[in-house]
Amino acid sequence: MTLGAARRLALTAALALGYPVIAAHIGSPDVIVSGKAGAYPVQVVVRPPDVIPGRAEVNVQVDAPGVTKVTVQAVLWSLGTKGAPKPDVATLIAGETRLYTSQLWLMTGGSYSVRVTVDGAQGEGVLYVPVNAVARKQLPLDSRVAMLLVALGVFLVVGMISIVWSATRESTLAPAQPLDGARRRRAAITASVTAVLLIGMLTGGKRWWDLEERAFRRTLDRQWTVATEVRRVKDMRVIHLEITDSVWRARQFTPLIPDHGKLMHMFVVGIPDMHAFAHLHPTRADTNNFEALLPAGFPAGRYRVYADIVHASGYSRTLVDSVTIPAANASELLETVLASDPDASFMPSEGVSASAANGRAAFGDGTVMTWQRPATPITVRRPLSLTFAITDAKGAPAELDPYMGIQGHAALMKA
Repeated sequence: MTLGAARRLALTAALALGYPVIAAHIGSPDVIVSGKAGAYPVQVVVRPPDVIPGRAEVNVQVDAPGVTKVTVQAVLWSLGTKGAPKPDVATLIAGETRLYTSQLWLMTGGSYSVRVTVDGAQGEGVLYVPVNAVARKQLPLDSRVAMLLVALGVFLVVGMISIVWSATRESTLAPAQPLDGARRRRAAITASVTAVLLIGMLTGGKRWWDLEERAFRRTLDRQWTVATEVRRVKDMRVIHLEITDSVWRARQFTPLIPDHGKLMHMFVVGIPDMHAFAHLHPTRADTNNFEALLPAGFPAGRYRVYADIVHASGYSRTLVDSVTIPAANASELLETVLASDPDASFMPSEGVSASAANGRAAFGDGTVMTWQRPATPITVRRPLSLTFAITDAKGAPAELDPYMGIQGHAALMKA
């Protein structure tokens, strides 16, 4: 990959950072995939549930005529299609001609594939969409339901004590036999003991419930804790990230696997003004520690760090932290950085001239990138295709080298 291509691709991401209206949210569970199911171009949007078990909403748009049926199926990574439930038939949304919807039950946490099958005039086509299913929150108990349960509990406790008291006092009493003081005392003692036992059982049950609730909360998906710092090694600056979270240290997740050939993708973004940007690929020093050389001349300042990793189960997550980068030494060498990671890309310190008003960015080598804004307003929770046109200094379409097998990458971040 050429240095010019690396800069252009990094600046592509940097330009995207300047438009908060289209910003994506780190850790958003929604999955949007555009691809082909056989001969049918499709766009699939999956919105996983916040609680497990729960129902995921699946929307499938088929951009081709002659479709007769669309089915979706949730496939857990450890079971495969043989252990998966039968596919559900997606229904056509009222008023639409190519947009289908369905809901799938995700019964356990883990990595799923939503198997989308399209049948029609061009035969059958299949597309797999990877989805992470994790519990992200605990649903609150409705206050009216809570009051009803308390009232029923009080009724049951009082009823049990009343039954024991009556049974002890009168169950062995002969017809017309008067109730003596000894029976009254025995009934009162028995009812009191029963009340103490019931209160003890309720107290023990409450403690057990609290323990279960705390254990459940520990399983909720959350941001892992990490520690990031910049160290000096000879004449170079090295960004060091350590995973310190107890969940990872306790080996409660499967090991990491490469994604696009890299074990970790790290994005370093200047804050608060996004004055610089880098896309690095740290190597693993050990199970918990990762390191990458910072680009030569990368400006000092405060930065936000986003590190993407993928587990062997297919579950992906983003580690988030902040770090202060010190000033560079004059002896830093760009060649050293490129030798350690040829796929590293960054925005050089001279920056980029961008205009948010017209979506146009002019780079120092004459390359110009323009975001082709959609004619219709951008709406939240609706898919949006981002289109960029890149031209060279002469105004002709720029020739871009593939970047890790893809023509371009875009990173979106709120201002």
